[in-house]
Amino acid sequence: MSDFFLLRTKIGTEICLYDGKLSLSSFEESNDKLERIFCFFSKNVKNTIFICTEDINKNISYIGSCFSNPIYPFGWDVGASKTANSIFDILDHNWLSFPPLNTAADIGQFKISNSTHYARIVGDNLDWEEVNIEPYQGDIPDFARKAKDFFDNLYSDDNQIESLYKILKFDFPTKYKEIIFNSIYFFLKEKDLEKISKLFFLENDFSKTFFSVFYDNFWVEFGIRSCISWNETRQIKNFSGGTLICDETFDFLQHLFEKKEFSSIFHALNFYVRKNIIPTKKACVVTTVRNEGIYLLEWIAWHKVLGFEHIFIYTNDNDDGSDILLENLANIGEITLIKNNMGKNVRPQAKVCVHTFAILEEILDYEWALVIDSDEFLAINHDKFNNVNEYIRWAEKKQTDAIGINWKYMASDESIPYKNSFVTDRRKFIAYHVIGAANNLIKSMSKPNMIMSSTAHNAVCPSRNSISYRLANGYEHRYAHNSSGYSDNPMWADINHHGMIYILHYHYKSSQEFLLRLYRGDVLKEFERKDISITSFDENLVHTFNSQFEKYGPTADNIYFVDKKELSNYIGKLRSIPSINSCISEIIAKTNDRISLIYQYMRENKDNLGEQSKTLFSIIENNL
Repeated sequence: MSDFFLLRTKIGTEICLYDGKLSLSSFEESNDKLERIFCFFSKNVKNTIFICTEDINKNISYIGSCFSNPIYPFGWDVGASKTANSIFDILDHNWLSFPPLNTAADIGQFKISNSTHYARIVGDNLDWEEVNIEPYQGDIPDFARKAKDFFDNLYSDDNQIESLYKILKFDFPTKYKEIIFNSIYFFLKEKDLEKISKLFFLENDFSKTFFSVFYDNFWVEFGIRSCISWNETRQIKNFSGGTLICDETFDFLQHLFEKKEFSSIFHALNFYVRKNIIPTKKACVVTTVRNEGIYLLEWIAWHKVLGFEHIFIYTNDNDDGSDILLENLANIGEITLIKNNMGKNVRPQAKVCVHTFAILEEILDYEWALVIDSDEFLAINHDKFNNVNEYIRWAEKKQTDAIGINWKYMASDESIPYKNSFVTDRRKFIAYHVIGAANNLIKSMSKPNMIMSSTAHNAVCPSRNSISYRLANGYEHRYAHNSSGYSDNPMWADINHHGMIYILHYHYKSSQEFLLRLYRGDVLKEFERKDISITSFDENLVHTFNSQFEKYGPTADNIYFVDKKELSNYIGKLRSIPSINSCISEIIAKTNDRISLIYQYMRENKDNLGEQSKTLFSIIENNL
């Protein structure tokens, strides 16, 4: 009797891989993205099917999951009927559905594609879930035979750590060991992962062997081992600041952006290792910037005056002189600069949001980290709290791991010139009828050792864990908006709250500064340096900017702003350093020149501009 099998659907279509994802095919047409798979069962692992690739260098995954491995265990049980078995995700127990070829069907929010036939996860019992097995006639790769042998003879569900240790000691290639390690991930409980992570901090045979076997695994080299080494030496280093490099090695992290699942057992263990780190400081701020030089000193000073102990700034592809300024600030310990060097087709902020909470060790020394952009300023009700630490102490009266903070869009006050004034001199809000639901978005402050990554708006916790996520007023952050028309997404708050703290969002600033935003583009998208052209003037964006002038909203209360004298003194202290002052002067000159060039382009090409861009041009002309 065969030990290895093919998988087919109820109507006989072969289950295979399409571009690495579980799919279907008749294999009648040639397609280099289609690959055969096979499976095996183990007497030691009940109700489980191990699906394998024919090529050790190819991985299996499915739509909605970022975990991939040449061997992928799934649940195996009676599904839609008692006459056939079905496959389900072990962690979530969602059935995998395989609709017939050339069938289009709506399943929840998903659409089955006629061209790729991706498998979809569904919760209902459909006959599309039914699968059958038949003996596999092809050659069985050695790694699959070794894996089956391990699960049949050495694996024990009663002692997972001992099973992992046996893999480390087993006499076969490291690649095989990595594959089987990943296969066991689905059978580990959270307490198992926590127990394993604690072993790495101790001198023991397991940790020594683990590091010697998996020394070049990405998550081991740049995550687990690096984090433990940093933790051992951090008390010796008294200097906060300096410059770090986030190079192309980390570009792939962008693909984990917004994902709540681990990509491997090593990714998971990295999270649990970081969870063990005990912070010694209170609060920091993290941001990513590109060509924001004229605002940096005010933004840094504002948050330092509020009581944040440190600031981490990621940056890439500046051409306004910001690089030298940031390096000087890092050299005096004012910030930690992380240079985000990227290859092609990389979304800067997506990469940064994962790197910050999965790789950057220094952030683990802080109990709280606020993730905001450099056009966003945290506003604290100074009638209630003197600084951010007092607010945090209040928030911590309840179990709290992350806080969602609403923002409010600030209007472009053309009476306040961008030259020789602070961004925060503008105090008028954009009217609600203009900005609408956008004020229900949040930014988040969270505990770095409790989350796996972040988006631009919300903290991301692993799906197999839970955190206490609250809104700024202490209410639970439920983000269930079915009745209000918003998506059920944690970037949206159930209610708006601006009484204690909120974010002043200076998205537009003045009309002239808005030209810089159009030139710079969106940091969430792939970076591409472009010359100014007609396509730079996105009519939808310009329309939103122009709309705010229809009617201003109310004026912000002064109690939410830091003392202007304190702000000026802090900026003055930084500018008293000659190297920093000269950098700022150069940045201002370059920025003024750039605005002039963009304005001149608009003047010379006025007839080719869209209607909204023509209106913007008139606004600028009237305020010069």
